[in-house]
Amino acid sequence: MVEPVSKHIKIAQHRNHKSRKKFVIHQGESQNLDFQDNYADLIILHGPLYHLQNEKDRSLAILEAKRILKKMGLYWVSPLITPHPL
Repeated sequence: MVEPVSKHIKIAQHRNHKSRKKFVIHQGESQNLDFQDNYADLIILHGPLYHLQNEKDRSLAILEAKRILKKMGLYWVSPLITPHPL
Protein backbone atom coordinates (compact mmCIF):
# COMPACT_ATOMS: atom_id res chain seq x y z
CA MET A 1 0.00 0.00 0.00
CA VAL A 2 1.27 3.46 -0.89
CA GLU A 3 -0.45 6.38 0.84
CA PRO A 4 0.52 10.07 1.01
CA VAL A 5 -1.46 11.03 4.16
CA SER A 6 0.12 10.33 7.57
CA LYS A 7 -3.26 9.90 9.26
CA HIS A 8 -4.22 7.21 6.74
CA ILE A 9 -0.86 5.48 7.24
CA LYS A 10 -1.60 5.19 10.96
CA ILE A 11 -5.07 3.78 10.28
CA ALA A 12 -3.61 1.24 7.84
CA GLN A 13 -0.92 0.22 10.34
CA HIS A 14 -3.56 -0.32 13.00
CA ARG A 15 -5.67 -2.45 10.64
CA ASN A 16 -2.59 -4.36 9.48
CA HIS A 17 -1.67 -5.12 13.08
CA LYS A 18 -5.12 -6.72 13.62
CA SER A 19 -5.17 -8.56 10.28
CA ARG A 20 -4.10 -12.16 9.74
CA LYS A 21 -3.05 -11.28 6.19
CA LYS A 22 -0.28 -8.71 6.56
CA PHE A 23 0.56 -6.09 3.98
CA VAL A 24 3.38 -3.59 3.52
CA ILE A 25 2.66 0.12 3.96
CA HIS A 26 4.72 2.90 2.36
CA GLN A 27 4.24 6.63 2.64
CA GLY A 28 4.56 8.18 -0.80
CA GLU A 29 2.97 9.68 -3.88
CA SER A 30 1.62 7.76 -6.86
CA GLN A 31 3.46 10.02 -9.31
CA ASN A 32 6.88 9.21 -7.83
CA LEU A 33 6.99 5.67 -6.43
CA ASP A 34 10.05 4.53 -4.51
CA PHE A 35 10.24 1.09 -6.12
CA GLN A 36 12.55 -0.35 -8.75
CA ASP A 37 11.39 -1.04 -12.31
CA ASN A 38 9.49 -4.33 -12.79
CA TYR A 39 8.85 -4.63 -9.04
CA ALA A 40 5.15 -5.42 -8.66
CA ASP A 41 3.09 -8.43 -9.69
CA LEU A 42 -0.15 -6.51 -9.10
CA ILE A 43 -1.01 -2.82 -9.04
CA ILE A 44 -4.34 -1.36 -7.99
CA LEU A 45 -4.83 2.33 -8.71
CA HIS A 46 -7.84 2.86 -6.51
CA GLY A 47 -7.52 6.47 -5.37
CA PRO A 48 -5.01 8.48 -7.41
CA LEU A 49 -7.07 8.94 -10.52
CA TYR A 50 -9.93 10.68 -8.78
CA HIS A 51 -7.89 12.51 -6.14
CA LEU A 52 -5.41 13.98 -8.60
CA GLN A 53 -6.94 17.10 -10.08
CA ASN A 54 -5.10 17.53 -13.37
CA GLU A 55 -4.49 15.19 -16.27
CA LYS A 56 -0.69 15.55 -16.08
CA ASP A 57 -0.63 14.20 -12.51
CA ARG A 58 -2.98 11.34 -13.41
CA SER A 59 -0.77 10.47 -16.40
CA LEU A 60 2.33 10.48 -14.19
CA ALA A 61 0.62 8.10 -11.75
CA ILE A 62 -0.24 5.73 -14.59
CA LEU A 63 3.29 5.90 -16.03
CA GLU A 64 4.77 5.15 -12.59
CA ALA A 65 2.44 2.17 -12.20
CA LYS A 66 3.51 0.94 -15.62
CA ARG A 67 7.19 1.41 -14.73
CA ILE A 68 7.05 -0.73 -11.60
CA LEU A 69 4.67 -3.38 -12.97
CA LYS A 70 6.30 -6.64 -14.02
CA LYS A 71 5.98 -7.56 -17.68
CA MET A 72 3.24 -10.14 -17.04
CA GLY A 73 1.82 -8.26 -14.04
CA LEU A 74 -1.81 -7.41 -13.50
CA TYR A 75 -3.33 -4.00 -12.93
CA TRP A 76 -6.71 -2.63 -11.93
CA VAL A 77 -7.69 1.01 -12.30
CA SER A 78 -10.76 2.55 -10.66
CA PRO A 79 -12.30 4.92 -11.45
CA LEU A 80 -10.79 5.94 -14.73
CA ILE A 81 -11.65 9.58 -15.32
CA THR A 82 -10.12 9.94 -18.76
CA PRO A 83 -9.27 6.96 -20.96
CA HIS A 84 -5.57 6.25 -20.74
CA PRO A 85 -4.01 2.95 -21.81
CA LEU A 86 -1.61 1.37 -19.34
